[in-house]
Amino acid sequence: MMLLKSCLLVVLAAKCFAGQMSPGDLEEFDKNVRVNLAVKVAKSFETLTQQISKLNGDCMSKINSTIDQCSSCPRKRKQYTGILNLESVFSVPVSEGTKLAKTIAGSLSKDSVQQFLGSNLRTVLKTLKNTFTSIIKNKDISEIPMLLNNFQQNFASLRDSVLNLPSTFNDLIGNIGSGLRKLKFWRKKRSVAACSACDLLDSDDANVVIANVCGADAASGLKNLTTSIQNLELLYEDAINGTILTEVLTGAPQMTMSPSLSVSAELDHIIYSIGTTTKTLAGEPGEKIIFTDKPASYAMLADKIYNDFV
Repeated sequence: MMLLKSCLLVVLAAKCFAGQMSPGDLEEFDKNVRVNLAVKVAKSFETLTQQISKLNGDCMSKINSTIDQCSSCPRKRKQYTGILNLESVFSVPVSEGTKLAKTIAGSLSKDSVQQFLGSNLRTVLKTLKNTFTSIIKNKDISEIPMLLNNFQQNFASLRDSVLNLPSTFNDLIGNIGSGLRKLKFWRKKRSVAACSACDLLDSDDANVVIANVCGADAASGLKNLTTSIQNLELLYEDAINGTILTEVLTGAPQMTMSPSLSVSAELDHIIYSIGTTTKTLAGEPGEKIIFTDKPASYAMLADKIYNDFV
């Protein structure tokens, strides 16, 4: 009887899954892959906010230290335009993160999204707890209905403590302003050696100042973080609203009996679409669609799409 059941599984798998996945099965896979992607976006967003916080904090500390040194230089003072423009550079990943925060928070108040996430709704909320401190502070995470109802009215609070950064944007600008005042009032004790610090600040381009003082990695890091957050925004919107996985092609299913019955097939390729991006991703060695463990396959495909797009 066991052998008969195993044979039936192989026959059914070969009929339903060999080659291009059928529309019905593809729809099931797409829905569950999108749920996995929505959860991954929430987790990644939390990580990115921590990276933004560290990068901004470390770089501003170096800039302020450089301004301190420069203020002792005996050269004739001048306008350091690049410093004045630092605000616009540091604000970009923060503002993009705010948009993503509003997108996620706003979506979770919709019945359709709650139903779509299902049991993963609680996971998303728990993951966002550290990121959206201003929204769910002092609230029991089990009080989901009340939490969802309060999302809209808490947007103002969210914007005030954007992304849970240890140093808020206002503090950041305040630090820059304090540094500029140091440059306006020269110290009596002047140091020629300190003029090398002024050279680092001497550019009209804020990105050049950041690269000079904080390093090229910091300058590129700000741009990369911004791009990643923008991609997360596109990914999340498509994950909760539309189709992402448009084709799955596998090899012939194979059955193994040990340590337990498993039916799987090598992944040939998938096609996914997010925003204006449509790409074909070839299967890597060891990547399999496991028909007897679909959740593992959903997670594998979500990881594959996420790693390629973000």
